[in-house]
Amino acid sequence: MNKKLLILLLVILFIAFSLITGKSRMGDDIEDSIFEHFGPVTTVKKIAEDFYYLYDTKSMFEKPVSILAIASAEGYSGPIRVGVNYDLQGNILVVKVLSQTETPGFFRRIVQGKYVEQYTGKNIQEKLILKENIDAVSGATVTCVGIHTAVQKANDASCQLHFKNRLKRHLILPGLKDLLIIFLYLGAIVFSFSKSKRLKKFLPLFHLISVVFLGFVYKGLLSITHFNNLLLGNFPDNQYYWWLVIGFFVLTIFLSGKNLYFATICPMGIIQDYLFKFFPVSLKFKYRKVYQIPAIVGTLAILGYAMIANQPGFFGYEIFSTVFQFDFTSCRIVVAIVSLMLAMVIKRFWCRFLCPVGLVGRFLMMVRSLILRK
Repeated sequence: MNKKLLILLLVILFIAFSLITGKSRMGDDIEDSIFEHFGPVTTVKKIAEDFYYLYDTKSMFEKPVSILAIASAEGYSGPIRVGVNYDLQGNILVVKVLSQTETPGFFRRIVQGKYVEQYTGKNIQEKLILKENIDAVSGATVTCVGIHTAVQKANDASCQLHFKNRLKRHLILPGLKDLLIIFLYLGAIVFSFSKSKRLKKFLPLFHLISVVFLGFVYKGLLSITHFNNLLLGNFPDNQYYWWLVIGFFVLTIFLSGKNLYFATICPMGIIQDYLFKFFPVSLKFKYRKVYQIPAIVGTLAILGYAMIANQPGFFGYEIFSTVFQFDFTSCRIVVAIVSLMLAMVIKRFWCRFLCPVGLVGRFLMMVRSLILRK
């Protein structure tokens, strides 16, 4: 059997196994978390998907003591799953983060800043606005936005299923971050396939937009955590960016035969390109298969841990949070410093030697070549 075909079959089996085990464990975790986090509950009645009536020994199915809605939204590293517990008047009793894949340093700030406690006592009729009547935690804004969006979605679901006509459900429209990734991919297609020298003069400006907005402002880099969540079946609903960034990445590789994200869009790759361009000394490596070994070993370790522990974002060495969110609380700072220093003399050191998403891109290119060969 062809070696590449064998690898493809093994990966398909791994993906299928991850999806099945991830979904089954998610269901078990939710049932367990209800009894653990949401008061003295003896019985749970499922009314709809992710919506429950909670009973104690006195109510005995006559009337629930409280209501629970569960919703998820995209955080910095992947979906954040939140449970919102209401009393029968629509007041929020407690908000709990049931699962998350955030960088430990960022989520620690959420806990220490007591961010979710701000929702307690708010009524479902109130209009909750982040940075107005709900304060964000400095240094973890993206995570705050994810939790806030999940709470809003839980409120919407509760209004539809129980608190009739108390709050109009709002349609979640694409935001600036979603429009940005669409713009960047359209630009990448134009720059990659156009032969106009005049157009190429605007490429540095395009790179600057990607680094500033995708990197520093929105912190929207494609991460291995996105793929970990995909493997484990953690799909955030109504989160356009999560689907756009993965969908465009895969589709452009299969349709164009080029990895447009890494070639033109990725802020980390762009920074390395300019470091290498302006440094006078360079080193070259002949043995491509050898320098891919660290990325292969690291990626397999991340994927394996994510599947075994059902923690898509906990274990990893990606340096994006250090570079673009200035998170210096973990050992990733050492990896970041070394990678950026070596990127001055070795073209795209991080991308070629260590980046897990780069390895995913190369795997997809291999799959594409197998399909076209047939």
